[in-house]
Amino acid sequence: MKFYLLRHGATEWNKEDRIAYNENLILSDEGIKQAEKISKEIEKIDYELVLSSPFIRAIQTTEIVNKKHCPVIIDDRLRERNAGILDGMKLSEVNFDEFCDYYKNAEYEGAESLQEL
Repeated sequence: MKFYLLRHGATEWNKEDRIAYNENLILSDEGIKQAEKISKEIEKIDYELVLSSPFIRAIQTTEIVNKKHCPVIIDDRLRERNAGILDGMKLSEVNFDEFCDYYKNAEYEGAESLQEL
């Protein structure tokens, strides 16, 4: 059995360098073009099932790339890490070394630690 992983296309927040872990954003025009471009490659793959996170951007990407109309399972376990108050902040405003360090267990209001994740 083979698994293929695909990340969703870009959103406006990607262009603005904003953190978008749990914001339910739609694809930007660029993100739609990215999904359309990769869909040509995915058509060549023999797949039978698609799993997606519940985020709109992921579901939109799935709808664009799933040209074979295979069954799609939306699974909450594929959600991003909860970034709490960091969602929407500019990347330059956050110390990612600290946020992503398993041993530091940095606390941000409403955010999941890596241990919790």
